[in-house]
Amino acid sequence: MMMDRDGFEVVDEELSADPMLAYPPLPRKLFQEMIRRGVVNAKVTPEQDAGLKMLQWAWQDKQKLFFRFMAASIRKRDREKMVMFPHLAQHEKGIVSMFLNAAKNRNNDDISLVKNKRITTVSIQKMVKENCGYDITTKKVRQLRQIAYNYRRESASNEKRVALDNSKI
Repeated sequence: MMMDRDGFEVVDEELSADPMLAYPPLPRKLFQEMIRRGVVNAKVTPEQDAGLKMLQWAWQDKQKLFFRFMAASIRKRDREKMVMFPHLAQHEKGIVSMFLNAAKNRNNDDISLVKNKRITTVSIQKMVKENCGYDITTKKVRQLRQIAYNYRRESASNEKRVALDNSKI
C-alpha cells in the first residue's frame, strides 16, 4: 500500500483504470452488475483487485471446475434456463418464462390454468418494478416476448422433426 506525503492511500493507476478492460475474460455485464450491487467500485481498490484477479483466474479455468461446482447446486430447470438464455438477467428469464407458460396454457382447453390469457407490457413492467425494483422499458419487454416466441417456434419445429424421424422407424 502506497501513501502520498499527506498520508492518503494512493491507488495504483493500473487499478483505477476501467475495470471492464483491466480483467479481459470477465464480461462487461458482470462488472455493471457488480458495480450496481456495490461489490466493486467503478475505480477498483487494491482489495477489490485481489478478488477480481481470483475471479479472473477461475473464469479462465479450462475445465470449468468452479462453474461445475456452482451449477451442481442449481435446480435442473434453472440450469436449463441459464443455458437457453445465457445473456438474460434472472428477472428477464422470469419474464420469458411467463410468456412461454402463457402460450402453453393458451393452447390448453382448461381455462382455470390462466386467469388472464394475455400478458400486457404494462402488467410486466409493474410486476418487475414491485418484485425486483427494476424499471424495465417497453422495448425490453417486447424483445423478451420475441425471444419467447422464437424459442417456442424453434421448439415446435424440433418436435415435428423428432416426430418425423420416429415415424420412419
